Amino acid sequence: MLKVDDGKVTGALSSARDITEQKRMQEEVSSSTPTRTPGGRAHGQLSAANRELEAFAYSVSHDLRAPLRAVDGFTGILLADHESALNEEGKRVCAVIRENSRRMGRLIDDLLAFSRLGRADLNRTPIDMQQLVRDVLRSLGVKNESI
Repeated sequence: MLKVDDGKVTGALSSARDITEQKRMQEEVSSSTPTRTPGGRAHGQLSAANRELEAFAYSVSHDLRAPLRAVDGFTGILLADHESALNEEGKRVCAVIRENSRRMGRLIDDLLAFSRLGRADLNRTPIDMQQLVRDVLRSLGVKNESI
């Protein structure tokens, strides 16, 4: 609960998390039995490890989202309630916090997508590596015309 000096409750903050998918993944990992491939590798163990990695990434991503939403939410409240009291630098800092919160959210989504790659079929496509490097440098704000 949020309180002011006089003890009056001014708001509340709550967090909940659906762990259904995490539990399902844990059950799959614990119920898998290793089978050997002709090369002698334990295919079942590899599959179980991949499922465990996916369950871990799912769990971590959800654990990261709650504090990230709180940071973004409180920054939004600060702007909504006290924007007129903030100077331009304060407003700029709040905007940077909110943008980086959104960016972190996208990174979390990418982590989840990456953890699921083990289940996806391979799709090979040619990549222009020089263009990729130029795009990455541009996204980082690096100006390099020689690449």
